[in-house]
Amino acid sequence: MRTPASLFSLMLSIAIAHAQQVQFRQLPFDELIDGRHTQNEKGQPMALLAALEFKPDSLLCLGEVMDILFPVPRTINSKTAVVYRWDEGKRGWEKLGASLRPKKIGSHAYYKTQLQCRGVYALMQELDIRGETKIRFPRGYSADTLFWYQDNLHAAARIPVEKGAKGVSLPLECLSAVANIEGRFKDAQGNIFQLKTKAGNLRRKPFLWFLPEPQGLVIGPDQLHPMASPLLLSTLK
Repeated sequence: MRTPASLFSLMLSIAIAHAQQVQFRQLPFDELIDGRHTQNEKGQPMALLAALEFKPDSLLCLGEVMDILFPVPRTINSKTAVVYRWDEGKRGWEKLGASLRPKKIGSHAYYKTQLQCRGVYALMQELDIRGETKIRFPRGYSADTLFWYQDNLHAAARIPVEKGAKGVSLPLECLSAVANIEGRFKDAQGNIFQLKTKAGNLRRKPFLWFLPEPQGLVIGPDQLHPMASPLLLSTLK
């Protein structure tokens, strides 16, 4: 979603009033999750509403807080939206106690909050999570982490895999065919393989043979691509 020029003009005037130079830019979903996810402190996936990178010039924090506007869809529940700051050391999101106030500029809806320190900030709300989807690995292969992200939900999650596990469960009951699944696998000889596919490309395996709707997914060995050198999962999506 593009941010109207009126928003940038307003933010610019606020910035000039507080500091000489303050850099900030809106982050689209695909850029936000480059090395990140949208999970809360409990590991539950959240839906991204808006994100921005806030960079005071040559300072970790401003001397005083600055008013910032997050552009948001009109259909969100304003009572459940929360501002988070990315903690690079913990590789997770820290919930901020910042107050949020809805604001309208013309026909566009925003949330007004206050920021002071540099970092990546996201306005998110919890998804309505029900059930899970099990994904089974190819025989003879192991994985350490799987990464799931879904553009239409604006949500992403890193799913750790227990050592020796033959599969993993994703925290969504009905995984969309357009969901992206990535990961790094090893075979018994230590060769490294990369998985980067859509959920719709995975073979579906029913929980019980007579059920009309399959509940599980199976990764085929043909979907794992050899890698010349190890690749950190953070360099995937």
